[in-house]
Amino acid sequence: MSSHVMLQIAVLAEMCLASGPASPTAKELLDRFAATMDRCQTSYACTEEGTRVSVIKKAPSPPFRLGEHTWHYWREYRWDGQRFRRRERAWGEYEKEPFPLSRSKEQAEYHITLYDLDRTIEYSTALDDRPKPHMTYTPWRWDRQAVLRDASNNNVVIPRVDVDLRTCPNAKVRPTREPVNGVDCYVIEGRTAEAKFTVWIDPNHGYNVAKWIRETLTGYTVTSTIAFRRIDGTWIPVERATQMTTSMPIDQQITEQVKVIDFKIAPDHAALKSFEVDEEIPNGTSVGWVLPDRRVLMDYVWKDGKPVREAKK
Repeated sequence: MSSHVMLQIAVLAEMCLASGPASPTAKELLDRFAATMDRCQTSYACTEEGTRVSVIKKAPSPPFRLGEHTWHYWREYRWDGQRFRRRERAWGEYEKEPFPLSRSKEQAEYHITLYDLDRTIEYSTALDDRPKPHMTYTPWRWDRQAVLRDASNNNVVIPRVDVDLRTCPNAKVRPTREPVNGVDCYVIEGRTAEAKFTVWIDPNHGYNVAKWIRETLTGYTVTSTIAFRRIDGTWIPVERATQMTTSMPIDQQITEQVKVIDFKIAPDHAALKSFEVDEEIPNGTSVGWVLPDRRVLMDYVWKDGKPVREAKK
């Protein structure tokens, strides 16, 4: 082989090494992100707590109160691939009427939502019995896809950005990676009919979302992952911050910080009593029984773990 040909080969090899491996496509990055999320969201138990500050500058009034409002919450999620339960305690300064102006932690509202295999239960009360305990009982489960969306978007990452970005025929990866929290991240851009998306994917932490921006004609949202934790071999975002601005119909600025307190992948749901609520609902709680046509019968009460028709007086 001539020295001239060998020189050309050497130059080409050097150029290939200098350019490095080709960047993954938007689809490849979304597939890697989805794989991480699927590993931790197929079955999980998650507990988180957060603080939300809302500043309302202009809004239809009522029901919104103008000014700054801060409220806190504790949330617990359970999901086994079919059943989903969410429990929540919330307290602070409320932005909507007719809720009271504020609640202390000792007066926290308490909510349970259960999508079981053959029933849906929604229960609300407060530690000081304001308002009185009430529940809605539906003798069937809601649409499976709606339950799946609720389970996927209520923990770890809000929302599952891969779902939105897969509908973007113009989604692309920026040619240069950009640093987020000290990691050079891939940046995906895409636009749907409703919004423009920019997503920073962290290759050092399971191709999770390090940062996410959603822009619409009436709002701007940016969510940043502050910390990750490796659980059973999978990187989990365990702390995030969100800033959101809306202009229509409410001129509002929202700042929210959420921290995951505990996260288990594929836990023993039977041992955790993940989908039990009957013991938490006191006898005598008023029940709205939902009919197939969505009419609600109000002459039921909760008794010994089930709704029973209340005898007319």
